[in-house]
Amino acid sequence: MARWTGHPLSDFSVPGTSDGTVWAAQLAGNLKLGSRWLFLDLTTGEVSEVPGITDPKDPCSPPNFTSDRTRLAHSDYRPERTGRVYEKKAAGWVKIAEVPGEKACLSPDGKLVATIAWPKGAKGVVVRVYSVAEGKELWSAPVDSYGLHGFTPDGRYVVQIDNAGHRLLDAATGKQAALVTNGPRRNSQGPLEVAYRAGWVAALVRGDAKAELVRWDLAKGVEASRTAVESPSGRNNTPPFGSPRLVVVGAHETHKVPDRPNVTWSSLTVDVFDPASADPVGRLRVANADSLVASPDGETLAAHEWGGLAFYGLPKLK
Repeated sequence: MARWTGHPLSDFSVPGTSDGTVWAAQLAGNLKLGSRWLFLDLTTGEVSEVPGITDPKDPCSPPNFTSDRTRLAHSDYRPERTGRVYEKKAAGWVKIAEVPGEKACLSPDGKLVATIAWPKGAKGVVVRVYSVAEGKELWSAPVDSYGLHGFTPDGRYVVQIDNAGHRLLDAATGKQAALVTNGPRRNSQGPLEVAYRAGWVAALVRGDAKAELVRWDLAKGVEASRTAVESPSGRNNTPPFGSPRLVVVGAHETHKVPDRPNVTWSSLTVDVFDPASADPVGRLRVANADSLVASPDGETLAAHEWGGLAFYGLPKLK
């Protein structure tokens, strides 16, 4: 449905806006302290700078939007690690809030911003949630690592990623609502590819000899199913809880090019899962890619291919 080529990409792991029209991508290059982010707009083909980053060499955490695209947040590192929130006005993006901490993430409605840090005097790392309007801390929760994904698409949970798996913290209170691990056969890292939708979680769990699709019912607090799936390739890279769709890479195939001896091209078969169902809701074939990222509305899949990004339409949510 669209293709972007331009600057070489060093990383592509951010799901973009809720409607899948604007995506953030990191540029390759030996930049001081990090890589530079740009925004790609599929509706216009334009590339734009991240608000608040005046020097191309200034690093920042992955920028993230509200569901209506009117606000965004990120953390930068000068003079201290600080989260900043911007709002889109007629004249452009304007900073409306500033809070301490790293990896700033906005709630879908833009009213809350979460960061993670080890504050002075604290015994360890904490997740903190602030009111954007007042800049006031609403709650904090101790955790054991600096992993912070952000809010689930419905705004009900803040997702923190640590050595035990994925902690879902109640966005209103900070209390832990669930810990998504590998279930009875858990390991120290937890599942890497996870999707969330309306109280259901689906994760791809890899073992020594097989891959399983594991589903949790958060309302009941139980594992709902565990199904073996074909997924020999570890190229999914869907950001945990970044989309209501879980994309699972299956067969990797090589194809001959007609009338061109010794020339081939590769493709991946991708199954698309809804967390509420153990069966795939769709299947598509994409060109060989090293990562696949689904949008927060579950309707667009971005494939990081050699030379750029390709975007595919996914089955509609029901």
